[in-house]
Parts: sequence; C-alpha cells; structure tokens
Amino acid sequence: MAATVAVDTDILLKTCAYQILDEICAELEIALNNLGILGDTRYVLAIRDRAKCDAKLHSTIGAQYLIDRFSKFEKFEPTPEEGDLAANIIKEAQIGAPGDLDEGESILFSICATRGLPLLFTGDKRSIRALAKMPDTFGVKGKLTGQIWCLEQLVLRLSNRDDFEGLCRQIAVLPDVDDALRAIIRHHSTINVSDVRAGLASYIQDLRDDVGDLLVDN
Repeated sequence: MAATVAVDTDILLKTCAYQILDEICAELEIALNNLGILGDTRYVLAIRDRAKCDAKLHSTIGAQYLIDRFSKFEKFEPTPEEGDLAANIIKEAQIGAPGDLDEGESILFSICATRGLPLLFTGDKRSIRALAKMPDTFGVKGKLTGQIWCLEQLVLRLSNRDDFEGLCRQIAVLPDVDDALRAIIRHHSTINVSDVRAGLASYIQDLRDDVGDLLVDN
C-alpha cells in the first residue's frame, strides 16, 4: 500500500518514544503502512544498533516500539528531480529564514509536493516557519498549505480519548524527548486534562500565527 502521509524523523522518534503512534493513526484512520519516512531514517535512529537506538529515544521500551513497527513504513528514496527541487527549496528558504530549513525536511517537502501526498507530520517548527517565509517560486508552499500536522496538534487530537490522561503520563515520564510537551505536561503524578488541552491549543495557535494556513485546520 502506497504511503499517503510523510513523517519526519523527529515526529517518528517522539511518537514512538511516547508509544502513541498507534493511537494517532487510529484517531486519523491511517494505517501504519500508509506512513512514509526517508530511507536514511534507519541510520539516523540507529535501528540496527540497539544501544544507540535506546539512547536516541530516551527509552528502551520506546526503541522496541519503533523497531516493532519499522518494517511497516514505506521508505522514501528521492528521485533526482525531487533532490533538485529540495535543493531549490533550501535556496528559496535562505531568502526569508537562512539556516532554518535542513536537508531532510526540504526533501520531505519536495516528495510531498511532487507525489501529491495529502499530509505531512513534522516536528521541525523552524522548517515550517521557514516554509511560511519563503517565496513560492516552485509551488511547494501552495501544495503543502493545510496539509501539515505538528506534534502538538497530533497530541491534542488524542485529547478526547478516554485514555488521554494515561497517554499524558507516558509523555510526562520522558521529559527529555520534547521541550514543548515537557512545558505543557509537567508532572506525571498530577495530570489536569483541561490544562493540557489549553496548553496545547495555545502553543498551536502561536505557531499558526507564524505560519498561517500551512497547518491542518483541526
């Protein structure tokens, strides 16, 4: 089954460390084999070196969670044309946000635009902001408008689940995985779901104020 959602390494790492990827897919009615990741993710997350993988995810259980699902994801290998487009995206980004867009994100932007993928999960807020600031000479920004999910949106989407408080505890016990979620979900022993929802919504609105309609309207 061909992928319909591109997932960057940051989102993959964090949702597996927190062990919430299955719940996110269930909420969005997306199968794991509908997710696509860059082919070099196996090296970036050290899938075949268990000690390094554990360290990258800050969790032995999270690393096993990732490894158990890794074979189900489509592995993207950019075509020469997609590589050229990614290089041009980086050049365009230098105009408004020099240094804020890295190669991996630019390749995912290129793949999404070229292959017509309807959704992108990314944890790289700097890259979203860089995309918002850049001119749209190659039409990439237009094709990604309304298609990007950030990590906080995905977590907020889980907030109506009966087990959301438990999911928050899973996040809170790994404070080194994500700074924003650490600030929003501070203590695993005292989870106030309403406060978490409000914190996530405020963070998302701040990002939306910067990037306009690039984010999914959820």
